[in-house]
Order: sequence, then structure tokens, then C-alpha cells
Amino acid sequence: MHEEPEVLPLINDMLAQWQASWEDLSDKEVKGRIRYTDILVHLFGKQPVNITAKEADKLMKTVDAMPKSNINPYSKWTQTQRIDAALDGSIPKEDRVTSSKHALKVYQGFYKWLKREHIIDESPFNQMRYENKQGGKRGAFNIAQVQRILDFSVKCEDPAKKWVPLLMAYSGMRNGEIQRLTKSDVRCCQVTKVWYIRITDSKTIASSREVPIAQALLDLGFLSFINTLDEGRIFTVSDKWLTRYYSGVLKRVCDLPSVALRGGALSVYSFRHTVTSLIRSAGANIAMTSAIMGHSTEGGIQAHYTHTELFSLQELKDIVDAIPYRPKVSDNLQEVGS
Repeated sequence: MHEEPEVLPLINDMLAQWQASWEDLSDKEVKGRIRYTDILVHLFGKQPVNITAKEADKLMKTVDAMPKSNINPYSKWTQTQRIDAALDGSIPKEDRVTSSKHALKVYQGFYKWLKREHIIDESPFNQMRYENKQGGKRGAFNIAQVQRILDFSVKCEDPAKKWVPLLMAYSGMRNGEIQRLTKSDVRCCQVTKVWYIRITDSKTIASSREVPIAQALLDLGFLSFINTLDEGRIFTVSDKWLTRYYSGVLKRVCDLPSVALRGGALSVYSFRHTVTSLIRSAGANIAMTSAIMGHSTEGGIQAHYTHTELFSLQELKDIVDAIPYRPKVSDNLQEVGS
């Protein structure tokens, strides 16, 4: 007697549950998501969530064929009329949307949520990529730009507004990694007596690592801040908080351009490019850079035989402490850690 295959929930039903979790989104963000989930519902709403890669490809081709909704006559059409026109290929190329970037991000976000909720094992959108207006290239902040961010952040009373940019500037941690940090992830090595942050539950094996806490952060009182917290997450902010905070506050207040001097879009991710460049300049080789940043080492023999966990935390801290910028504060705060 064979077992019946598991019947997964329908896309319509799971989209309704996902939408109920959007409480931290702005009205504009909600409308943007609905615009793209309407297309998913139109095509596959009554199907189980495990659509095939071929069906996902059909969905993205439909998005690419959609008309711009802000020009006539399409601005007067319903979304259903626009989708039907995209499906029959009747929209002239010059009237079609210029990018499917945001749609893909919405679909990837939905299927990432389904995976996190243990509804599916794999996403049909995993291998899909988009290129941004800068051709996919990210830029790095220069030292003066980071200095402005640090000088502003160190004066903020809100813990997230203060410590998140400071941590990123001295560690290059990813946004998601900082969000998942808990009080128990801040530790002291019993051998070297170096304070470090344990990063786990990251996107690859290489991403799991132990990052020394820069002396500049210790001098600012980072451990004292940690000691005031209850167990659990250090920063209770939403997934989109840092992106919105950067574009809505930091970029304006710190007078940051949209594009780096030598090209590449500037964003919160630019901290990773800056830190990587600076620690390499301070003498970190590829393997040491991987140990700090969570990058995979290069392929071949080096990747097979290099074990980044064998580097001394003190050795890595010396590299991190060589990062040249320092927040300007009126008082020289001293750490009272435990």
C-alpha cells in the first residue's frame, strides 16, 4: 500500500496569510506587493504553492509583458485587463514595464516566507536573478562617508540607530545577520580574552563565523549596552527597517550620494565592500578576509584545505582594529564589560 502524496495549501490561501504579516510595511510597499501578487493569483492562485520552475518562468515573462500603469490607455484599465493583455502579448514593447526587479523580489520573498514556515522545501525562484540600474555592481563607501555615518550614529539614543551602523562599519555584517543577533551571541574567548560575535544560522557554511568586536566599539560601551538587555534578540526591528532608515535618514543627514565615485550603487550593503577593502589593505589575506566577512574562499586546493576557524581571534582582531575611521565623541567612554 503506497502513501498518498502530501497535498500542499493553495497559493491564494498562503498569500492571505503572508499578507497578514505585512504590518510593518508602508501603504506604498503594500500596494507594490499586491500589484505583483495579483499576477501570481491570476495565473496560479488556485494551484498548490509548489509551482514548477517552468511556471515561475511563465510568471516572470508575464510580468515583463505588463504595460506601464501610469500611461494611457493602461492607467484606466483594471489590473485584470492589464494581465490579460500581457498574456496575449498585445502590449507594444515600448509600452511595457522596464524592469521586473521588484516583482521578482516579491515572489522570492513570498517563497522564502513559505520555506521559513516549513510549507515548502525549495523555491522555484532560487536561480532567478535581476540586474539593477548599475548593472548589478555595488559600490563602497569612502572613509569620509563612513566617518559622517559614525559621527551621526554615535549621538543617537535609539539603540538600533546607534549600534547597527557602528557594527556594520567595523564588521561588514549583512543586514540579516545583525537582525538575528541575540545577547548570547556576544561572547568572550576564554583563551585569547577577545570579545567576539558568533554568527550562525546564516546563508552558507562559510557565513557562520566568529567576528572580533573592534576596540572602537568596546571603547564606546558596546558591552555595557549588551549587559542592559534581556535574553533574546539584540535589535527588535523589522526586515525592512534598515533599508528604510538608510534611504530615509542616513543618506540625507550624512549627505551620501546614490553612486560611488568609481561606480556602483551605494546602500547599506556598501559597508561590506568598504570593510573588505580596508581589512585587505591592512594585510588580511583571502582566507583571513573570509574568516571575518563570511565569504567563501577561492576554489580548488585553497578552498579544500583552508580552515578559517583556525585563525586566532586576536590575530583577526588586530586586522579589524586597523580599520582607520573612529567615531568622534565628546567623552572617551570606557568599557565596563562583564
